[in-house]
Amino acid sequence: WVLDYARSDSSSYTPKSATYAVTQQGDSMIVDRETPGTGRTITVYLLNGHARKNTLRLVGTATEATSLTTWRHDSLIVNTSSMPAVKTLVQRDNCTLDTDGPRLRIHREARYDGRAMESPTLVFTRTA
Repeated sequence: WVLDYARSDSSSYTPKSATYAVTQQGDSMIVDRETPGTGRTITVYLLNGHARKNTLRLVGTATEATSLTTWRHDSLIVNTSSMPAVKTLVQRDNCTLDTDGPRLRIHREARYDGRAMESPTLVFTRTA
């Protein structure tokens, strides 16, 4: 999946470019992300209702995060919490495939230290 910057919401959190490789192995979904400035991150999410810990790079620092996935209709919801800089960050990603084409939309809502942050929608196009 390649970020379609022109179709994505503009925000201070929207990268200029990004690629995601998503695979499923048993009850795990593995997302291999590559973004400029952040580099490569591999994150594993469990699809069996259990939480999974990962290490994310947030604000240039490796941070432990816990994610839990659930399905809501045709959307995969990923709830992630972490504590970068000793303050709580809670993110909810709503991941949906478009019915009219090979696009993935990820709408992110986040709260840092209790305050709402920007909520962009990133649009990705499937590659071969």
